[in-house]
Amino acid sequence: MSSNAKIAAASMGNQDLKVREISNNIANSGSTGFKESVFFTETNHYEDMRGMGIHTGNDDEIQPVGLEIGSGSRPSAVVTLHKKGEPMPTGNPLDFMVRGQGMFQLEGPDGQDFYTYAGNFTTNANGELVNLDGYKVKGPITIPQNAQEVVVNKRGEVFAKINGEDEPQALGQIELARFHNPTGLKKQPGTMYTSTPASGEAILGAPGNDGFGEIMSHTLEASNVNMIKSMTDLIQAQRAYEMNSRVVQAADDMEKRVEQLGG
Repeated sequence: MSSNAKIAAASMGNQDLKVREISNNIANSGSTGFKESVFFTETNHYEDMRGMGIHTGNDDEIQPVGLEIGSGSRPSAVVTLHKKGEPMPTGNPLDFMVRGQGMFQLEGPDGQDFYTYAGNFTTNANGELVNLDGYKVKGPITIPQNAQEVVVNKRGEVFAKINGEDEPQALGQIELARFHNPTGLKKQPGTMYTSTPASGEAILGAPGNDGFGEIMSHTLEASNVNMIKSMTDLIQAQRAYEMNSRVVQAADDMEKRVEQLGG
């Protein structure tokens, strides 16, 4: 395969990865708290066939331009866009959304910390507040079996109205986390994340304090996927793939023609 065909084939691979990421965005457009990702490429290395700024041999004249031939593109990064999704009122008292900065903290079965924007919680057999995968909301927060109603205020304070008691019972405090570099978080199944050296350690705080957002109860955060943009990007990636496919074919035809002329 000629170098031209190799460049085009590599670009086809890039477009295939881009379509895969767009497809994942579209597939999760209905996933609570999902954050859209963007696939980036960058220019590959250049072959320097004639450098600029060198002496031309004609007195002291300097070559004003060079001859650098590119070798295509390569995958650069997949960046998660941590912008907020739209509020989705549900009427469920255990559905929460952070209005502003902050993620919910979860504790996995082995004690590992997880973080999520998806606040669709429930209770386990012990009354502990958990996500749909059974990961505990850090606190911990346990809801009594005889609770008539659970109330969470905008500061993340959790209360329960108990049969026979006039005053609500305080159950605990929902604490939020944020990161200096949220794009450095590692994605996990279930729209969860874990910290990495790139994200830095979690900065913890109570809702409504120190720049953290407030809690909206009876509400979930929708996915932030822009479907119109995703479909446009999908069409562009498909066209780029087709054009590079034609380049591969054209390069192969030219190579065969050169061989025939040379023979």
